[in-house]
Amino acid sequence: MAIDQKNNRLLVCNSDAGISLRSDNSTTGQLAEVIAYNLTTGTKLKTINLSGLHQGGHFLNDLIMDDNGNIYITDSFSPVIYKIDANDNPSVLVTNSSFEVPQGAFGLNGIAYHEDDYLIVGKSFGGILYKIPLSNPNDVKEITLSTSVNSLDGLLLSNNTLFLVSNNFTGAPFDEAVYKIETSDNWNSGNITSTFTALDGTYPTTLTEINNGLCSSPNFNPIVSSS
Repeated sequence: MAIDQKNNRLLVCNSDAGISLRSDNSTTGQLAEVIAYNLTTGTKLKTINLSGLHQGGHFLNDLIMDDNGNIYITDSFSPVIYKIDANDNPSVLVTNSSFEVPQGAFGLNGIAYHEDDYLIVGKSFGGILYKIPLSNPNDVKEITLSTSVNSLDGLLLSNNTLFLVSNNFTGAPFDEAVYKIETSDNWNSGNITSTFTALDGTYPTTLTEINNGLCSSPNFNPIVSSS
């Protein structure tokens, strides 16, 4: 989800991975919508369908807005990042072979926008980060990390510090964590400077800032300072 403050809207990804109460054959791996709600009343304003923009499976995972009101959305089942412009016109921003994953694996996931006009995007499979300049989206470059991360879900960029959620979807023997990542070269590389693991088995997926504290879903209790 993301808040469109200028237009007083809540933006929500709507997809079906096949494990929800309302999953069925017509929507599993195919549903790909961004829905806009009035932030004050909760009324549904608009549904933007992205499923026809790229042939293949779909699971819209995360979205972010830039300073001009454009929305960018990741797809975990197709190697695509979508764009919805300020007039709500959808398109494919970029598709790239490096985003591809084996059948059944999760691909693109968390996404963040940097004020220097580029995206930082994470791929769950392999725990990889990419830097994508909006002036030339096809110039996709992997961000080299100082050490590997166990898994990758949500991202939060705060004061040029990146926080990365790592959860344990498969039951592998590692701790769920939030990684703090900093850079000295404008996100061509990243240095993991601390790791927070005391998450009490909450299965963290995403992050937000509340009163200068970093909070993680599902309970959104403060876990660490974002400063």
